[in-house]
Amino acid sequence: MHGLGSISCQHQLLRAEQKAFLINLQVENLDEVLAQLKREGVDVDPRVESYDYGKFAWIIDPEGNRVELWEPPSS
Repeated sequence: MHGLGSISCQHQLLRAEQKAFLINLQVENLDEVLAQLKREGVDVDPRVESYDYGKFAWIIDPEGNRVELWEPPSS
């Protein structure tokens, strides 16, 4: 599954959002992790959201599950 802005990716994200669970992984440097995952060919949601409690991004794993990546705020 390639093509970050493709209809296929958007369809996979929609299907993953409808699952009853969400995997959340804490990362140290969200921007670096996302860049590496893109280089590896992982489907990365182009949205990155920032809040007082950290930055969030999402990917789709090979089985179609949505995985949330969370970088907590620096102390």
